[in-house]
Amino acid sequence: MEYKICPICDQKMTKPHYCDHCRQRIRNPLTIDVNYYLNERHPDAEHDCSFHDYDDPAYNMQPNTWQPSRQTVSGQSSGQTVSSQPVRRAVPNQSARQSVPNQPRRAARTAKTSSAGDRTALIVSVIIIFVIAVSVISVFLSLFNTMLKGTSEGGAFPGAVSLYPSENSLDELLEQWNNNAAGDPEEDKYENWELDEADVIAAGVNCSSYGHFHVTGEQMSDELVAFLSDMGYSVESDDVFTSNTEDSYGYTSFNRYDSFYFGSGTSMEIRSDTATNQLHSVNISWSGADETIQIAEKITAILRASGDWSLSEADTAAWLDDLKRRLPKLEYEDVTPEELSYSVYVFVSSYESDGYYISFSNWGD
Repeated sequence: MEYKICPICDQKMTKPHYCDHCRQRIRNPLTIDVNYYLNERHPDAEHDCSFHDYDDPAYNMQPNTWQPSRQTVSGQSSGQTVSSQPVRRAVPNQSARQSVPNQPRRAARTAKTSSAGDRTALIVSVIIIFVIAVSVISVFLSLFNTMLKGTSEGGAFPGAVSLYPSENSLDELLEQWNNNAAGDPEEDKYENWELDEADVIAAGVNCSSYGHFHVTGEQMSDELVAFLSDMGYSVESDDVFTSNTEDSYGYTSFNRYDSFYFGSGTSMEIRSDTATNQLHSVNISWSGADETIQIAEKITAILRASGDWSLSEADTAAWLDDLKRRLPKLEYEDVTPEELSYSVYVFVSSYESDGYYISFSNWGD
């Protein structure tokens, strides 16, 4: 089977160039070919696996076969077995019953053995049992009458007052109990909806789902396009679109995607907030390791100028040298400098055929 994997969130993609999980446009998704089933049901004919052929004491499982377990019957040889079928209990016929001789009746006692105290204790016991029985019956009738009252707004009888809201009939109460046992469906209910781009821009408020750099997406794209032009790369095509949503929990996601394509294996995506144009992330896909590091160096310089990258030039240069050395071996790695681990997130991945992918995003406001 062939899967396309998002290089950002490492999730399986269901669309050619868009990831539904991290909501990013992916120009070059990772393609993998696997021969196993991960959290997926495979054909029933494939029985020779630890998932289907588990060690169940009720079955003697063999590859592609099964047979009921058999148990040895006491008194037979070890080679003789019987199927574990239910045994019908024989009912003795009437002729096989043995009559039991009548026992001699005991002679009635003539002496008085009961005292007045015994009779009193017996009477008290009877009274207590009677009181308990009456109490149980009264409680049962009271509960039954309460349920009847709950089935109508005004009660089952004239002047009766319902202990339950009028809409909670007995059937509704049973349905509510069943829902509580199965879990509250409202807790699992999740919705999100699209917002109008003009309304989002007019509000001018950053979204709540992403972090925001001080530098704008427009400034980042202008400086990088000029820098790449000096390196000999020109924009062959570009694309712009926005995605603005709000969900039932009140979280908003405003994204403007500016994509630039410079040729085979070379592209750049600038993602910023639709409302304020503040940068969310800058993502580069490039073919050469040396050029990838040069672009990363330019990105850090732009972020440092806006106050979004606090690492010094010397420390940044040392970090870039180490990144260049490790770049060919990195696969879906977080390479954020330790000093920036709570402000900036840097993600890198290497591809054998497509080159390298590097992303700078804001950890949070």
